[in-house]
Amino acid sequence: MTKLSIPFQILTLTILLCTLTYTTLCYAHDFEGNLTAQAGAGATDLFSISCSNAEENATETTHHLYVTIRNNVKSNDPLSVVVYKKGDSNGLSKSVSDAIGGDYTPSPGLLLPGGNGDYLVFVHHNSDTPLTYLLQYHCQDSNNQHTGTDIQSLQNE
Repeated sequence: MTKLSIPFQILTLTILLCTLTYTTLCYAHDFEGNLTAQAGAGATDLFSISCSNAEENATETTHHLYVTIRNNVKSNDPLSVVVYKKGDSNGLSKSVSDAIGGDYTPSPGLLLPGGNGDYLVFVHHNSDTPLTYLLQYHCQDSNNQHTGTDIQSLQNE
């Protein structure tokens, strides 16, 4: 059996890790976050999610943003997500909650039509209990196919 040299093993491991990281960044539409006790009741995380034309088919524009929220900590304190999209003459907003934490069942899906552009996403709860959550987000066309999706954290409590 041939032994591989240490530099070759390091190179192979580096390539493998880069490939896995690239795949995760390109296809994952999950954000794991937390709301800390220091922020107190009403803690809020704020994100900007940018939706754009699909990379593989530039003619497919975003129709809506789809999100769910899941509270990972066992509690009866609801965890909510509010999505806002500024329109041409006014804004659109919707909210949904995960009422039972720790059961690994996310909230019902929230679909906010608004086309390409930036959506503000607020994750909050009214308790001062620290918790972790999973935010799933997908920019989609009218056939529920993924379009370009980028997320930026604006506030982390």
